[in-house]
Amino acid sequence: MNIKKIFLSVLFTISLSFGADKTIIIGATPTPYAEILNFSKPLFQEKGWKLIVKEFNDYNIPNIALNEKDLDANLYQHKPFLDDFNTHKGTKLSSLGAIVLVPMAIYSNSIKNIKDIPNGAKIAIPNDATNESRALDLLAKANLIEFKSQSTLKTPIDISKNPKKLKF
Repeated sequence: MNIKKIFLSVLFTISLSFGADKTIIIGATPTPYAEILNFSKPLFQEKGWKLIVKEFNDYNIPNIALNEKDLDANLYQHKPFLDDFNTHKGTKLSSLGAIVLVPMAIYSNSIKNIKDIPNGAKIAIPNDATNESRALDLLAKANLIEFKSQSTLKTPIDISKNPKKLKF
């Protein structure tokens, strides 16, 4: 299914709860989700909808705004993040479906090869449980660290081998 059909399906699902108001407010992080939504505005307009995109630089505020009905929907998270948010905040937000998941990668301005990461290097990882675990899994796939066990959500405490003494 292409992205246009997915957006239109999500739009239709959301529209069932609107009645006559044909304005939809969707919260998103700036890149890439707000960019995707802004690019899709003509698709919404073709169907008679006005799309308002509210950008957030924090990963919790869009869910808080959605729960408080300041947004009609949001687009920025994967299901494990939403489930973790609901568990810790006592909310009952639900997913309308997966649209796009941004791949995670290892980036550096100065290091060109992963083998050249120096001992004791500082590695920035996300500060939310689900994306922190994704980042650590990525480092393990790059053979930079190993884990004691294969738990679902990993933290730096779960690291059993860190031969380069990386700091997180």
